Amino acid sequence: MDRRRFLTAAGAGVSTGVALAGCATNQSAGECTNPHTLTLEPTTPRYVGHANVHRLEGLGKYEEQVARRALAQGHATVSGRYNPPLDEYYPSDGAYYEIGTETDTKTVQGVEYGVRSVDDSPPDESESVVTVAELPEQDVHTLWGALDYPTTRELELAPNYDTRMQVGYRNAGRRSESRLYPKADFEYVRAGSAVFEMSFRKQREVPVSEVRYTATYVSSKLAAVGERVLERHGKKIPRERLTDQQQQIVATASDVGYRECGDPNVSGSFEELLFEKLWGGNGHVRYVRLGGTWYRVYADYPMVS
Repeated sequence: MDRRRFLTAAGAGVSTGVALAGCATNQSAGECTNPHTLTLEPTTPRYVGHANVHRLEGLGKYEEQVARRALAQGHATVSGRYNPPLDEYYPSDGAYYEIGTETDTKTVQGVEYGVRSVDDSPPDESESVVTVAELPEQDVHTLWGALDYPTTRELELAPNYDTRMQVGYRNAGRRSESRLYPKADFEYVRAGSAVFEMSFRKQREVPVSEVRYTATYVSSKLAAVGERVLERHGKKIPRERLTDQQQQIVATASDVGYRECGDPNVSGSFEELLFEKLWGGNGHVRYVRLGGTWYRVYADYPMVS
């Protein structure tokens, strides 16, 4: 088991450590250079809902377009190699919706290009230069995907792009519409003040996906969203299943934050609490319910060198 794994994606800084009887710990702040910490932050379904609802304006341009289309129509389908990884919950017209995905991937004959930004001496307008507006939407989607969907400002700053792009479409109709498949009839793409050089590399097999994004109504209340998150990602632990020492650790963790300084090992009670009671075999635990209270879990179990 990887002892470096967090119970959550974020660690927690803990300013106060409390030693338990029987724990082999050294709580001197001056000597504790690699502490093992656990913080349980009380939370409510409404706050959990607030933390898990994502603002549409915070998404990239393409991701926002797909999300808004799904919310407006109830669904949206994206085909190609690049598909936005949307999070689960979004607001729309005073209510909250869950966006789920279904993905179907297959391998097709495609092509590979090199894509390089041209910072100086851009080519004159000619048949070898096209603007983004001249390209079919699917080709723009592929190009922007290869460049990680740059913002207008990033394009204006002309970053030094030098990457590869794989082009493939799921059906003959889309392939026939593409100006990139099987081989582009131009060498440069102009996007505002940015210019990209396209160099054909080779034909190859390319995995392409068709992703269906479905927006499902959850509730008009944030608390209902939070309850759904807690039901899916939370873990309920009856206090009677904890030993006396583990109950003390939990009490400290939910008060000032619990810390142990392993030398190199932490107490068995703390290790069992983290890796068997809290973490178990279900991956990262974000929320845990002890008694009648839900807590946000922050834990760090660093490797001792």
